[in-house]
Amino acid sequence: MTATGHAGDANIKPNRIEILQMTDLMQLFQNKTAGLFYRLLTVLLLAYSSTAHANADKTPLPNLTAHALVQAAIEKHPDLATFQARLEASGAQARGRSADRLPRLAIEASTQHFNDPTRIRPATQNNQLGNFSRDLWSGDLVLSWTAYSGGRLSAAEEAARLLAEASGADLRFFQERMATRVAQLYFEFSARKAIIRASEKSLQSLREQARQVGQLLEQGKAAEVDRMRLDVRAATVEQSVIQQRNDRESLRASINFMVGRPLDDRWESVELVKEPIPGTAQVNDPLADAAVARSDLQAARLRMESTAATIDQAQAAWQPQVQLFTSYGQRGDWSGREDYDRSQIGLQLSWDIWDAGRRKAQVATARANRDARAAELASLSESRRLDLKIARDDYASALERLDVAVLATTTAAESLRIEQSKYRQGKGTIVDVLDAETAALEAESLYIRAEADVKIGRAAVDFARGAALSPQAACASLRPTTENL
Repeated sequence: MTATGHAGDANIKPNRIEILQMTDLMQLFQNKTAGLFYRLLTVLLLAYSSTAHANADKTPLPNLTAHALVQAAIEKHPDLATFQARLEASGAQARGRSADRLPRLAIEASTQHFNDPTRIRPATQNNQLGNFSRDLWSGDLVLSWTAYSGGRLSAAEEAARLLAEASGADLRFFQERMATRVAQLYFEFSARKAIIRASEKSLQSLREQARQVGQLLEQGKAAEVDRMRLDVRAATVEQSVIQQRNDRESLRASINFMVGRPLDDRWESVELVKEPIPGTAQVNDPLADAAVARSDLQAARLRMESTAATIDQAQAAWQPQVQLFTSYGQRGDWSGREDYDRSQIGLQLSWDIWDAGRRKAQVATARANRDARAAELASLSESRRLDLKIARDDYASALERLDVAVLATTTAAESLRIEQSKYRQGKGTIVDVLDAETAALEAESLYIRAEADVKIGRAAVDFARGAALSPQAACASLRPTTENL
């Protein structure tokens, strides 16, 4: 029995092992099948994502001009509401000061309680007792007018009016500054587009060169290191393209914010039409500078004049104040036994002879404020001249760099063509080709950069002169017309 039992166990054990092995194989097959399925699903999702992304990239974006974005900036910038509210507040204050010089009509009513009886109306005949009461009421319609204030009210009106005009100048200056900034960012945005295009062209040239090197490798006329150097150079250019694209997205988001569009709103810049570039003599024309004035200088000058008017307002407090008034109303007691009409007209004069130095302190304060505003205006004028000089120097430098870049671009392109031809003939090295390729891309990028700097510098000169958003602007995008660069 024992032997038979052991023998039976020995016969059964291999069957169990086979069953376990079959189970493991089936589990392994299922795992591999599931892994293969998930890999296939991942590949399909990536392919779908790439296709969707490619289709999204092929969707045409709306083209926006610099002039259209400038107009949007001066109408929809998020900070415009602040300046407009300040303008409305200063305008309302100016209207209030003007209203102080006009007559004032008011209704006045009162009631009084007395400890001792008070006669309601004066006696009209001798020995008439009249009516008495402890509780009286009155209601009057009063017309008053300050006939003479020594110039205090007119000075206050003038000071408020000048401050309102200064707030308007602040609003215009903000619009000019934002319009100039949007135009400059737009030129930078377009330049990055051209640089990316040049880099992609260079990258395509490098890939074509790599294909030719592959053919030369098959013929034994090139070394593997040549292909490696081309790959390294292509990777460098591709990294530059990625960075340029990221910078363009940042520029577009900045412009979207300044023109009141959603930050992720996508649009494309139009190709800038070439136009005659004004020389430095035209930009440095002093007669053109005299025809325009920067709004920030106007605002500073108006605030200084406003403080000068407050001096007159403070000094007028030394003068007598004369007021005309007339009133008509009812008088009576709350018991209803008596009521009557009463009217009056009069002239009131008030003159403060001594006020413990209050008026003197007000005059000193107004004069100090005027001196501070005058100093700010002088400093701002010097700063404006400095800004104008820097803008003109930058513009002149950009013009010179553009002239040099034209020749450098042509020379670099010809040098690249020669080095590529020499390498194909086995007379040159791949290093010379890569150096020429780098020089060609750098020359074209510098040309694009100089061309954009000319447009940016021209807008900066317009802003420094105060010509932005005026017909005198040299930058067409900053003129109040439909012209575009």
